[in-house]
Amino acid sequence: MVSYRFLRPDDFPMISDSINICYNVHLSNENQMNLERIKQEAADDNVWASSCMVALEGVQPIAILVGARREGQTLIKRIGVVSDYQRQGHGTHLLTSLSAKQAIVGPPRMVAELPSDRGVATFFASCGFSKEADLLDFLLENNLPPLPQTGAVQAVPVADLLAQKELWSRGAEAWARADTALENCAKSLKGIALLSPERIEAALIYRDESRAEIVRFGYGAAQPGLAYVTLLLRYLRAVGPLFVPRLHGDELPFSLLEGLGFRETARYEKVGATARGD
Repeated sequence: MVSYRFLRPDDFPMISDSINICYNVHLSNENQMNLERIKQEAADDNVWASSCMVALEGVQPIAILVGARREGQTLIKRIGVVSDYQRQGHGTHLLTSLSAKQAIVGPPRMVAELPSDRGVATFFASCGFSKEADLLDFLLENNLPPLPQTGAVQAVPVADLLAQKELWSRGAEAWARADTALENCAKSLKGIALLSPERIEAALIYRDESRAEIVRFGYGAAQPGLAYVTLLLRYLRAVGPLFVPRLHGDELPFSLLEGLGFRETARYEKVGATARGD
């Protein structure tokens, strides 16, 4: 007999195991979850055990929902069901149960970011979610014209950049690009900025790995702000390939990246719903 329950902070080992059994098993390129990694997600992405739910056949996990929560909204970060138990209503039960809980305790807004190539949008639509935005991944491996040596481009601590609120007024749609996400991960991120005598004109915040993963674009007025962003991209491209995950067009026009030779590598649908108690 299948039972369902919300999880507690001491259940993170179960969350980790259930992700591997019920979710990662469907993804050939997904790294195995472990306790250290899920605890890091709790810190970086605000995963809450009380926003996670598991379905059990005896003591064996057969379905998992992983939820993250910030002020104003809950993210459905993962939902997965073991193959032999799919299309039996277990995923729907997990999602509607969380919705009923959030309708009472809040926040009532629920969102998810769904890979467009996995066919999961229909499931979320059946549970009352509707599409709100497209989020795109971009990659640049081609060279850009080098930027002449200039002292105007400098490394700046991320905390100092985040204090310049006017740079980030456009916000970000993706969970991992939001202000809270940057504050959570500030110690593991780097920043570069284009400086004038008066102020910071534009900035990039990025994660420095095998490729520079740009997690936020900051600039003031579109002109000349977008031109300044282009200069920073040319500067950073000299270090290695550039990757931009889950970008929304309000943060930076897709056309700017495409004009520089970035190519789209993945697309996500951001969907949303209001929690319901029925």
